[in-house]
Amino acid sequence: PSRLCIGYKAVAQTKGSEGYMVRQSDAHSWVEVYVSRISLPGNLLQSQFANHWRQGGWLRLDATPDQEADLFRGFSMNLSDWIHAVQTFWQNYVMNLDGSKQSTVIYEPFRQLFETVKNAAQTNQWSEIGASIVQRYKEIFSQIRAGTIRQTDIFLIVLPLAILFGGVYVLIRLGLLRLFRRLLIPMDVQERKRQASVDFYVQMERLLSKLSIQRQTSETQQEFSVRAIPLLIERMRSDDEKIDLESLNRCAASIVEAFYRVRFGNIPLSDDDLARIGNDLSQLRVATDRT
Repeated sequence: PSRLCIGYKAVAQTKGSEGYMVRQSDAHSWVEVYVSRISLPGNLLQSQFANHWRQGGWLRLDATPDQEADLFRGFSMNLSDWIHAVQTFWQNYVMNLDGSKQSTVIYEPFRQLFETVKNAAQTNQWSEIGASIVQRYKEIFSQIRAGTIRQTDIFLIVLPLAILFGGVYVLIRLGLLRLFRRLLIPMDVQERKRQASVDFYVQMERLLSKLSIQRQTSETQQEFSVRAIPLLIERMRSDDEKIDLESLNRCAASIVEAFYRVRFGNIPLSDDDLARIGNDLSQLRVATDRT
């Protein structure tokens, strides 16, 4: 006797619990055949469940491979799965975290990790470890060429790439690559002169910042100079001789124009230009000292 059964074949275990996720896509059918009592193995008839088999039993005949054949299905989790996983984690490892669980989940893994690192450092087996890693990746690539690969092997391929790209991204964000390039490729004399020559504008902002006149992040250098000079005139002492507003505006405009030329136009300044800028800074310094 045989029968056709319809149900679900769920082999994806729910993250963080002992249950299983059963989806509509797990719908499945299989065949079962009846085995009489006299044909059952003796260990079943002698076990604690012998009473269950007294009338015989149904043997499942299913040629469908397990879910491991599906490479990416195990990675998919919908929103409800994540919520359930978070709830289970909170219940098991926060609300019910007793001393036994602390030892099993926290202390014991760290102890094993430290022991592993200690043993690896003492036995000097790095060459063997490296050789085993290389051999493992050779096996993985052989499986890829053969058209078969396991989920754990996909993780071993993705993880190094993720670490590599993550490291490059961090270096770019920190500007370390630019620093390495500067250290490995020395700047020529003209480049050093260009970078040093923009310090004159920084000096102008420092002079004005002593009077709490500072450039806003939304202001360009030219907009700042147009706003700063009238403020400088207002804060000067009234008993001093009158300062020519037009002259100070000209000094600030000259400094800003030279800054634009060097910073964005990559045009070097001549000795005459540097002398003129030095004179403009001196006039601004005299004006700020009169406040």
